[in-house]
Amino acid sequence: MQKMFTLICLLLIIPALLFAACANSSIQESDWDKIPMVMLDGKLYYDSGKESSDRTQDVEADGIITSAVDGTEIPTEEAQSNFGTGFAYRYGEDRSDTIEVFIQDRWIVFAHREGTGSQIRFGDKLVDVADLSEETLAWLAWFNSLPQEEQQKVSAIPSDLHAACWPDGTEGMDMPAATD
Repeated sequence: MQKMFTLICLLLIIPALLFAACANSSIQESDWDKIPMVMLDGKLYYDSGKESSDRTQDVEADGIITSAVDGTEIPTEEAQSNFGTGFAYRYGEDRSDTIEVFIQDRWIVFAHREGTGSQIRFGDKLVDVADLSEETLAWLAWFNSLPQEEQQKVSAIPSDLHAACWPDGTEGMDMPAATD
């Protein structure tokens, strides 16, 4: 009798725990952090996900990031980031649309652009979360969790993601096919 009672309890508890875990994961997926960004000269510069082609590490910096806000916030003060302090920065070649921030022994390119900072990465593009459906955000979470090799095997993307990445409709019509 005791074994039967224990078995029934386990059969009731396990599905409840699984349901709770799934519910928590869907809540966490909808809480999108802000992309790393820096405020300089009254403009926001967003992490482009690219490393500078200039490999010179001993170039004199133009300044240091002196204050920070939480990673879920947007910087509002000069030389402020949402990823930490003490990082050196230098202006890019054109001195207006890019800066480079020295992070983990590399100069990372940050680009000035308009937006809220609520963005998600798709390949080499950053897409505003507000432009995407909840289904597409869930699809992107799945896609971004795949190794790059597996991402290349994906043959279709949601239409709202396609429209956000290629608003003129002229590029990206086909996802890259896997090569065997």
